[in-house]
Amino acid sequence: MKNVGLFFMCILAFAKGLSAQTEPTTDGTAAQITVGTQLVYEVTTASAKYQFIVTVKKLDDGITFDWKMTAPINKKGTVVMAEEAVENAAGLFNYFATDTARLNDQTSVWISRTMWREMHNEDEMVLISLDNGEATGFFREDGEAHKISYKGKPLDMKVSNLKSLTDTQTITVWENEKFPIILKMDLGWTIELKEIK
Repeated sequence: MKNVGLFFMCILAFAKGLSAQTEPTTDGTAAQITVGTQLVYEVTTASAKYQFIVTVKKLDDGITFDWKMTAPINKKGTVVMAEEAVENAAGLFNYFATDTARLNDQTSVWISRTMWREMHNEDEMVLISLDNGEATGFFREDGEAHKISYKGKPLDMKVSNLKSLTDTQTITVWENEKFPIILKMDLGWTIELKEIK
């Protein structure tokens, strides 16, 4: 009888261990962005749905990443963000051509550290220029956890939502001052992070 009881206790401990391994982290702090990390986004426009895959190449003295759009777009290229842009840019770059884009006053996939700090100021507002357009005011509010797959396991990422004054545009940002990556945007078309590899 003791052996049966011990067997069931072992089964319960094993099951509890499995359950703990599949529980998502609630704040996303387990996620790390390093050279070689891949961010897999899903893009939906009026005419197409495809993946936008970012591969981090450099994280010092600015940020460099390669990008690829899957079928039906089938484009690829590189974005090089200068350290000044990573620190202070007030603009976002969202329309990708092929070859290399060098950004000195815009960021892409990330928001700048200055934007991150401004959205956490007392008024929780930041001015953002989208693709060289006129700067628009966005207000910060806490958002629901953003669910992704991180290295094959579920992960809940803590976020802030930035909503435009007209409420027609939303940018969701990871609550991580070191790596304030964009998790989701709705600008009339949508892009959403689905996986980090």
